Amino acid sequence: GLEDGEDDVVAVAASALLPVTSVIIAYLPNSVSALSDRLWEAMLELDDLTSSTQSIMGLLADLLSQPRGVDLAFGLSKSGNSLPSLVPRLFPFLSHSSSLVRKADLEALLTLSTHPSTAMQWLPSCAGDILRHLYQRALLEHQLPSLNPIPQVWNSICENTPLEPLLMASCPWFGAWIRLISYPGNQPLDTTILL
Repeated sequence: GLEDGEDDVVAVAASALLPVTSVIIAYLPNSVSALSDRLWEAMLELDDLTSSTQSIMGLLADLLSQPRGVDLAFGLSKSGNSLPSLVPRLFPFLSHSSSLVRKADLEALLTLSTHPSTAMQWLPSCAGDILRHLYQRALLEHQLPSLNPIPQVWNSICENTPLEPLLMASCPWFGAWIRLISYPGNQPLDTTILL
């Protein structure tokens, strides 16, 4: 069902798998990497109007957050994609119109940034982009369930990224970030700084 050409079928298939992710991990561990690969590939086809976006993002976040989920998802992966090429697929969904998609996206980023076997694979090369996206999301987010995980993800990235890549990624943006946060509430933000 996840490979069906109809987006509604994909949405239902992902929604049906969501309540049983722990069962998949426990009883079908050899299927986890193929499922993970399919979810990452599906992200290339998703947008604000795709009905399966929320189900796909929720399923991916829940699958990765399960005990052994990250290890099983990437241990036997046949896609050949590395985390530095996969994780940026999550970034656009931080600005998705659905707060549930944004929340699932943040949960997936939190899992990937705190997991010892994955954090060092992608954080040094992606820290700059993810920090910019998170900072902007923190300024623009208006839903509390999507706002609460942002400091956790930010802190996890800062704690788990080696110092040199972290400084190289963040120092050039300090001035712009201070300008953005200093804007009066009744003025629009500088769109030349925003992503």
